[in-house]
Amino acid sequence: MTALVLIVGIIAISFAAIFIKLIGDVHPVIITIWRLLIASGIVLPLGVLMLRRRLFEVIVIHSRALLMASIFLSLHFIVWIASLFYTSVASSVVIVCTNPVWVGLASLLMGEKQGRSNVLGIVLTVAGGIVIGWGDFAVSPRALFGDLLALLGAFMATGYLLAGRRIRSRLTILEYIVPVYSMAALITLLIGLILGLQLVGYSMEQYLLFAALAVVPQLIGHTAFNWALGSISATLVAIVILGEPVGSTLLASLILGEQLTVAKGVGALIIMTGITAALWPARKVEGAGDSLTAW
Repeated sequence: MTALVLIVGIIAISFAAIFIKLIGDVHPVIITIWRLLIASGIVLPLGVLMLRRRLFEVIVIHSRALLMASIFLSLHFIVWIASLFYTSVASSVVIVCTNPVWVGLASLLMGEKQGRSNVLGIVLTVAGGIVIGWGDFAVSPRALFGDLLALLGAFMATGYLLAGRRIRSRLTILEYIVPVYSMAALITLLIGLILGLQLVGYSMEQYLLFAALAVVPQLIGHTAFNWALGSISATLVAIVILGEPVGSTLLASLILGEQLTVAKGVGALIIMTGITAALWPARKVEGAGDSLTAW
């Protein structure tokens, strides 16, 4: 059952980049707004119904950490979605999935000891990113800019993980995602209003894709991995999630006609080897979200 759930999760999150590409020329902030609004619109009533007063207590007690996690989640989606307008699905998804390594690097900078495997993972990941970036620069500076946005998205995902790691172990999945998704939706909506972006007036097809983005990768995909954490370690789940770049790349080739270059293939292989090297020796960690991709 766990294997089946993980397979469903991989397939679900692999569609995220495809849906975004199919949405077309819509501002990344608008895509993020609708993704988070629809997702929070589904989980918030569920949270209010099931958690009741406990939900209010969680928000009050952990307000600072929840707010920081929400800000980083919002910014992660905005810059990663923006990267897909400049570079390929393969480059963007591979680079944005490097956040487990940056969590290790951030922990190292904060004084936490890191093993040789983590250091090796960081070196390999940086090397793989350079290979992809060099290949995309040969294609166009525009593609390289998209790679840099994806890297920024990985950094924002790292901030999201670090902000939530201390409280995630003390909260249920619902207690955590309801306030974080809802607050991130409000933050992104505020950004959209400040920028004066058009929030409505899109085609029915685009609204359906907004909904698909919220339901399939956001709710089905992420819920599948959270469920699996009940029976296997977060480290193993994080390694399994490395299937997302493979799934997204295959879907992009089949649906969008994107071709995988030699540089992208080599760089992706180096990065995924680096992340696996960093995660493989780890034991089950306290705080289930520590080594997971920020969703």
